[in-house]
Amino acid sequence: MNKKTILLLTLFLFGIFLSWPAFTVSKEEARQPFLLSSESGSYPEKSLDDLIYETDTIVVGHFTSTLPSRWNTPNGKLPEDINSIQEIYDQNLYIYTEYVFEVKEFLKGGQPETTITIRTFGGRVGEDLMSTNNNLPPDFKKSYLLFLNYDPRLSQENDPGPFLMYDPATFILSAGKASSWLGEWDEEKLREHIKQSPFVGAAFDIPATPKIEEIMQKVKTAHDIEVEAKRSSDLSRLSDVFINDPRFPLNTDRLEFTKSVTNNPSLDTAGYLDFKTAYIENGFDPNGYEVPTLSYWIKFISVTVNNDIATAIYTIGSRRKEVTLIQVNGDWYITGAVGVTAYKGGMPLSIVDSSIQNTGETQTIIQTVEKAYDIEAEAIYKLDASKFPEVFANDPRYPLSPEKLQIITNATNNPGLEFAGYLDYKLAYNNQWETRPEWSRSPNRELILHFLSVKIKGKDATVYLNDGYRAITLYLIKIDEKWYITDEK
Repeated sequence: MNKKTILLLTLFLFGIFLSWPAFTVSKEEARQPFLLSSESGSYPEKSLDDLIYETDTIVVGHFTSTLPSRWNTPNGKLPEDINSIQEIYDQNLYIYTEYVFEVKEFLKGGQPETTITIRTFGGRVGEDLMSTNNNLPPDFKKSYLLFLNYDPRLSQENDPGPFLMYDPATFILSAGKASSWLGEWDEEKLREHIKQSPFVGAAFDIPATPKIEEIMQKVKTAHDIEVEAKRSSDLSRLSDVFINDPRFPLNTDRLEFTKSVTNNPSLDTAGYLDFKTAYIENGFDPNGYEVPTLSYWIKFISVTVNNDIATAIYTIGSRRKEVTLIQVNGDWYITGAVGVTAYKGGMPLSIVDSSIQNTGETQTIIQTVEKAYDIEAEAIYKLDASKFPEVFANDPRYPLSPEKLQIITNATNNPGLEFAGYLDYKLAYNNQWETRPEWSRSPNRELILHFLSVKIKGKDATVYLNDGYRAITLYLIKIDEKWYITDEK
């Protein structure tokens, strides 16, 4: 070994010796890996029909690949200032993993794309691990039938973004059987049941003429432009799809709203473009929970054309809308929109699960619930709850939760209130709509009620249903041969 080699070796060992404290400190300061769990216990019980109704798309196919897991941050990494699991929870951080799925068949919500991405919670990023109780990672050699939803917050123009999966309905297809946590089905019978559901496909056949195709495309484009305007606050493209027309003036409430936003109290007339511009400028959400929805999910029910005026009725999610369009210089523009009741135009008022016995008492209970929804929609629109005692009642066996009791306390200005019933709660809750403009409230119920079970015990009944926004249990009592709703959960 020559002197140069000995010198380099000595310097190398001496350098390690000098840097050893630094290595030691770095190791001591390095945080421990975070081990998280997103296991949520049991899933809410859902029937197959409930799943068909609630999911955006149902697909058959197989998984092809797994993408690297990421934190739900812009760069996919955990922020450096996070030092505890509590901070992770406080900032709503989590790890997710996405899988590429090759679609062989769309049973609901068919789209041109045959390759989609499915996002699930959990995975490993570096040494950080988030465990889940879902059915993944998948078996890439097997075929699956999946019930999927999309999250509008993750979608982009002409792209729904990653889909989210309801794990108990992850059906593995093998030897003519479809197996999941929900049980086992004959595969062909399961497919046929889904295809024949009233919640799959369009309700009507629409003539595929060039003019109707152009109108439907304009409606879709308008939705996407409005979504982009809400996200970016760039209103420059609204005039590409919306227009003012003196034949279709705004109603009083929309005109007053436009006056308020534009700070122009002398405004006498305004059109739909003016209203849409004011609506987005104000950032106003009349429902309190609106998430912009892309045209990807529009299903047209009818399109009628009369010279230069057209009307399109369609569903988007659980909502139904009717828009009026006019043709100007060969192009179509939307000049008005209203809500449409869910049972109009051939759509069902209610769906009753086949497991529910068709008796006179059961029908009376279902009609009571339908009437309650209709009365409440009318009361919200007119700010008149005088019909509530026809369908709602107080019963001391069903005390209100502290949250509901607080709503009544605030509405009645009675801090000493110790007991109130469901009728009291409904009356107090309806008062909250007084601060909302009339145009934000529909005069008709816009929900399809899906009755999943009706159980009767003497003069008490329990109804479990899905109304399009939530699964809810209603408790009814019979007074003088008439049923009333007295609680909900």
